[in-house]
Amino acid sequence: MKSGTVNREKSLRVYLSDEDRKIIERRADECNLSVSAYLRKSGLGQRTRSALDGAVAMDLLKINGELGRLGGFLKLLISEKNNVEVSDIHSLLEKIDNTMDEIRRKAGSV
Repeated sequence: MKSGTVNREKSLRVYLSDEDRKIIERRADECNLSVSAYLRKSGLGQRTRSALDGAVAMDLLKINGELGRLGGFLKLLISEKNNVEVSDIHSLLEKIDNTMDEIRRKAGSV
């Protein structure tokens, strides 16, 4: 049998409660897999990736880009010492802190 093909002649019976079945079906759906493919991957120790993981990763990349932009702006403000208001620096630092908090929240949701 070729790698990646499935022998549809063999099956495995698993007894589940209604609650367990709902959880497995939901998780398979989150990974864009059939229940059979999800159970096969899980049972063989292969990683199943949620479609949500990719969306969260993209959100984190966007937030990280925003943090880089804010850091660059702070560097520019500091290098132009004669025109810098302390309140501008404090405001920018607050935005950076808020962005870091957003990254922590997103990372915690994965």
